[in-house]
Amino acid sequence: MELDKTIRENLDGDYLTIHVENFKEGVEYAAQKKLQQIHLIGGRAKNVIVDFKELNKLSETLQDISFIQDIGNVINFESIYNLKEMRKIYIHDKQKFTFDVSRFTKLQHLGGDYWNGLINLDKAYSLTSLVICKYPFPNLVQFSALRNLEILHIYGSKIQNLDGVEKLSIRELSLARNNKLDDIHKINEVSSLENLEIECCKKLLDFSFLKDNSYIEDLFIDKLDSIDFVESMPNLKKINFWNCKDGNMTPLLKSQSLEDVNFYPNKRHYTHTLKEIEEIRQKKDK
Repeated sequence: MELDKTIRENLDGDYLTIHVENFKEGVEYAAQKKLQQIHLIGGRAKNVIVDFKELNKLSETLQDISFIQDIGNVINFESIYNLKEMRKIYIHDKQKFTFDVSRFTKLQHLGGDYWNGLINLDKAYSLTSLVICKYPFPNLVQFSALRNLEILHIYGSKIQNLDGVEKLSIRELSLARNNKLDDIHKINEVSSLENLEIECCKKLLDFSFLKDNSYIEDLFIDKLDSIDFVESMPNLKKINFWNCKDGNMTPLLKSQSLEDVNFYPNKRHYTHTLKEIEEIRQKKDK
C-alpha cells in the first residue's frame, strides 16, 4: 500500500490520513508539510510494527490526532507524550495501549470510546470539551475535578445519575442512548448550564424537575411526558422536541422568554400545531 498524500480538510483544518502500513513515511510527509493534524488508521496485518518514536518529528507542530480502528502493535509508545502542542485527541475505537491523557497539559478536547487503558481522565485538568462513549461508571464523580470543562457529551454509556456534575462549570450537556440513566435532577445545581440535549434515554420522561430552572436557555428533548415546566423557566429561549405525551402545547404560549419553538411531527392529540403556535406568538409580539 502506497501512502496517500492527499491533504484533506475538516473543521479542525488540513489533515493527512496515514495507514499504519505507511506510518513512518506518513509522519515524515506530515512533518514536511508542517501539518497540525493526522488521522491514524489501523490495519488488519498483525505483523505491522508501529514505532511511535517517529512522532518526535511532529513534536513542535502536531495539535490534533485521531485513532481509527485498532492501531495494533505499537512500540516506543511513550514518545507520544513528546507531542507537547497536542490540543485534540479523537479515539474512534478501543486500543490495546494504555493512554495517560493527563500528560498532555495543553489538551482541550478528548472524544471517543472509553476503555480501561484510558487512564487519569480525572486529572486531565486542561480539558474544555469531552465527548465520551461506552462510559462504564454509574455517575460523573470521576469528572468532578475537571474545572475547565465547558462541554460534556455522554453517549451509549452505563451512567445511572449525574452525581458529580454539580461540581462542573459546563455550559453544554448532551446525553444520548444512556439506557440506565434515570435521575438527572443534579442539572439544576449547574448554574453555568445553558444548553441541554437529551435523546434516546428511555428512562427519562418526567422533566417536571426543570420547573423554575433559571439557567437553561436552549433545550432539546426527544420524548417527554409534558412540557408544563416550560412556562416557569425564565431564561429559556429555545425549545425543540419530538414527542410530548400529554399533548398540551399551551405552556409554549404562556412562556415569557421563548424566542424559538420547534417540534416535529404535529401529532393529532396536540392542542396546537406548530403553525398555530407560531401564528399566536406572532400576534402577541405585535
